[in-house]
Amino acid sequence: MKNNLLCLLLICVTSCVSTTDDCSCLYPFKEGRLYGYKDECGRIVIPARYEDATSFSEGLATVEINGKWGYIDEKGEIAIPPRYYIAMRFSEGLAAVSLDGMFGFIDKSGRTVIPFRYPMALDFSEGLAGVSVYVRKTRNGLIVNESGKWHVGEDEAMGYIDRGGNFVIGPTLKYVNLGSFKEGYAAVGVVGDEKDSIKYGFIDRSGKLVIEPRFDKVLLGFMRGAAMVEYGGKIWFLDKKGKLHAKRPAMKRTQNP
Repeated sequence: MKNNLLCLLLICVTSCVSTTDDCSCLYPFKEGRLYGYKDECGRIVIPARYEDATSFSEGLATVEINGKWGYIDEKGEIAIPPRYYIAMRFSEGLAAVSLDGMFGFIDKSGRTVIPFRYPMALDFSEGLAGVSVYVRKTRNGLIVNESGKWHVGEDEAMGYIDRGGNFVIGPTLKYVNLGSFKEGYAAVGVVGDEKDSIKYGFIDRSGKLVIEPRFDKVLLGFMRGAAMVEYGGKIWFLDKKGKLHAKRPAMKRTQNP
């Protein structure tokens, strides 16, 4: 059975931040069965003509046309033609896209920067992206299948790559889920003691497990020193020492020298 690589951040934040009253940020709207974009004042900027649409990120948005995904700019012009089965948002100048069942990464010109060889992939965050690869276990360790096509006897391993496509953490068979790095920490899921259960903890950028996997869900990665997790049927704030709080802990202010 294949593992699933999941983005653990359930709250998506658009990269558009308006600092003036010019209503410059664009948001998707639905009209009938089609999607377009309105500005913050409610004015239609891009007419509803797409089968599906997502929020803008780094000046581009993914849209679905004739069953394929591509990218448009804020004028509604096609920036990258629709040819992908899945197209994720641009983050740190790159976007994960899927062709023929494999993920790779493209830049804003549509050029393939990291080849299509990953069964699953996450956005780049803090210079790293979570991916999965097919591997074969040997006495000397794991051998990565560079083609990306699964072969009998191979397992799906997970890890993090840099912008050059090089593994910085892993790949490893220890994890069944990965989250994006936030404030130097990333959520990872491991198989729990109970059947079909997954428990979540956090690793740092070296791959060291810094907070033991004991949480049922990670609802929000670290932001201003705290993550949001589910544990024991309740929602908690988690600090970087692994301590749970009923309310968001106050951030310590650093004094200027």
